[in-house]
Amino acid sequence: MSLIRISQVLAFGLLLLMVQTPNAEAEESYSTFPIEPEFLDHSSIWGHATGLGISDDGKYGALVYTYGWVRYFDADTGWLWHHNTSAFWPQLAMSSDGQSVVVAGTGPANSSSLYFFTKDGLEWSDDFNSEDEGGFSHVDISADGEYIVAGNTDSNLYLFNTDGEVIRHFNITVEYGQHYVDYSEMHWFHSVSISSNGDYITAAYAGHLYLFHKESDEPIWKWTAPGGVFEGLSLVPSHTSQVDISADGDKIIAAVKYYPDSEFVCDDGRIIEASDVGNGYDDCEDGSDEDSENIENFNYGYGQFWAPTVGYIYMFGNEDNIPIWSYKQEPNLYDEEGNRESYPKDSSFGAAVISADGRYSAALYGDYGSGKHMHIFDNWGDGTILSSFTATPNGNMSSSQWDDYRLDISATGKYILVASPYSGEVLLYDRDDTAAFTHHTGVLWNFHNSTYGLENGCNCHNVAMSSDGTHIMFGAGYTGGIDYYGNIYASDTTVFLFNNPRGANIAGEGSTSDTTDTTTSDDETTTGYSVPGPSVVMATFAVLAVASLRRRT
Repeated sequence: MSLIRISQVLAFGLLLLMVQTPNAEAEESYSTFPIEPEFLDHSSIWGHATGLGISDDGKYGALVYTYGWVRYFDADTGWLWHHNTSAFWPQLAMSSDGQSVVVAGTGPANSSSLYFFTKDGLEWSDDFNSEDEGGFSHVDISADGEYIVAGNTDSNLYLFNTDGEVIRHFNITVEYGQHYVDYSEMHWFHSVSISSNGDYITAAYAGHLYLFHKESDEPIWKWTAPGGVFEGLSLVPSHTSQVDISADGDKIIAAVKYYPDSEFVCDDGRIIEASDVGNGYDDCEDGSDEDSENIENFNYGYGQFWAPTVGYIYMFGNEDNIPIWSYKQEPNLYDEEGNRESYPKDSSFGAAVISADGRYSAALYGDYGSGKHMHIFDNWGDGTILSSFTATPNGNMSSSQWDDYRLDISATGKYILVASPYSGEVLLYDRDDTAAFTHHTGVLWNFHNSTYGLENGCNCHNVAMSSDGTHIMFGAGYTGGIDYYGNIYASDTTVFLFNNPRGANIAGEGSTSDTTDTTTSDDETTTGYSVPGPSVVMATFAVLAVASLRRRT
């Protein structure tokens, strides 16, 4: 057989292979699901999606807005149903198959309200607290959809089944002592998480972290976050800001905000106020509070009110409360010229997630200046940092620690999704792409409001990713509101669902997408878009190669 004939056969084989086998580099496509005005509350500037979920296959999605509206869609047909819960600041969780959705929040009578939905709509709802005892602040559902965990603002943590029956009312106790006085404003759950089969439940409440098994009201273990007290607008102790658990419940990751120490331990064991350190008086009566080295090291040499908030990451197992490993993010105390900052930048982590297999974890923090930063950890061993990057490819990612942090990770930890509500961007990274972890380069994919036609920014307060990382969902835009000058306005309010998103979209370059399909379901419009991918280019090349070889023969 001649060389030309062999080339022809190979070219035909390449073309046939691309046509008949799935392509790992599938084309990017996305759909939009507009939110109609009647489902939104335009009386407040805070109207946005407070919770959302996506099924593992990306077919189903649900979201809930600030003032209680819940909506559920099928990616192929559009919105399926909606329901007004009237709950304020509700949270949402979805089972892996998308067939079960739970919404929890504060009811009209300031009670703890819980709503359970299926693909067909509301199944049941109930209030699990008397009036004025506070609403649910966090909720989660097991991957199999059989168990629900919810914590309210009055220290109640419940485990429910899908019939709404309380299986467990877990014992939550807050100890007040060296770092804890009566922190009435801290009586809420910062985060709750449940393992895939519902066996293990972890919850962060006030300054404590708990791990429970579904067979007992008493915790397997309890852990108290180290550190002091934030004494700004309210008294807030150091605490776990977010917790996540692996699918089998074997690994728990906790992001901790470590506030400056409010007390100093003298060499002889006596405890004095932090403000007494370095004040020129021997308050310890042993000289340790006036020792120059102690003054420099205590709260980084700053007074309690100006010392930075420090971020810690802790990894736990499910047997005891002794951390397997921990990581401390040192704050940046110096400016670009190397001078010590008068007001140092904080380094507290606002989000932390763990892959379903427990192998990898990721954590995100902001430092008031250079954007948000993320570390990816290898959970096997001592928590080695595999990669770190600054999540500001377009320079828009907010760096404030008070900004919301949004982070998600695929089941194997290969893909990591990052978002910031006030930045206008959503970023997707590949853990194995070392080129991605440098500033301004290598982003696997990013959403920017100008690229996809949003005029008023993304404002993506919640994002979700399917377990394999091929589908991404988020609600973009405020529901509208009144600005500081009393002007009523509305902004883009749209749910975006991306399939296999790839390609960095730099701000101002404009969209490379073309409308390819529009379908209507129940008088509601869903628009689909596609972006040519590498497979199209390869197929075109193969066809041209075959045609060229045929002409040569």
